[in-house]
Parts: sequence; C-alpha cells; structure tokens
Amino acid sequence: MHLITMTAASPLRSTPAQSPSPIAIFPKRGLPGGVYICTGPDFTGYCGWNDPSSQCRIPGTGVQTPRSIGPDENGTCLLYSRGGCTGTIIASLRYPGLGSGVPEFASMRCFADSHKGDGPPA
Repeated sequence: MHLITMTAASPLRSTPAQSPSPIAIFPKRGLPGGVYICTGPDFTGYCGWNDPSSQCRIPGTGVQTPRSIGPDENGTCLLYSRGGCTGTIIASLRYPGLGSGVPEFASMRCFADSHKGDGPPA
C-alpha cells in the first residue's frame, strides 16, 4: 500500500500550485493509471503526480486530504470506503477527474483502462 501525502517524504512529486489549472503546473502526463492530486479545490494547494501503479493508496488526512483528483487520460481511479481498497466503491473517477466535491474515502486504486474489463489489477 502507498500512503498519499503531500510532504517531501512522499512518493508524490509535490509542489504548491500557482494556478487552478493542473496543465499550467505540469504538462499533460498521458500515462494511463497515473493521477494528479491536490490538497485544494480546483487543483490548487500542494499538488503531486503519482506514477501508474497497481498498488492500493491511502489518502492523506487533515490539511493533506485530497480535495482535487485528476486521473490521466485513459485511466480510472476507484475510491473505496475502507482501507486496503476494500468495502464499497464510493466513486469511479476518469479524466479530467474532480476539481471539487471529492467524497470522503479511505483508499484508492488507479489503473489504465485496458485493465477495466477484468476490474482493477490486483
């Protein structure tokens, strides 16, 4: 499992966003299964991009709670009600994702759409 945080020790590449547009900060990544996450609405605050991975990820909490989630094109992120990517699927996000109104969730898994027919990779 990976912990999603917005700190320097994070597996994310994190940077404070200067603009509401993620494209202004990072060029389009275009890696299905990758995801751009920010602590503020409309892709502001501290933002980071996660490489594609089949690992289950746990979101940050408090001020590090994801408020914007943007899967790369041709990828999907599933938000789960319980840790370990178990429980109910709360939301299924596709590009461009959610700039606001991200529901509370306990874990997430992002994957390339080529895996969608068989469900998310284990």
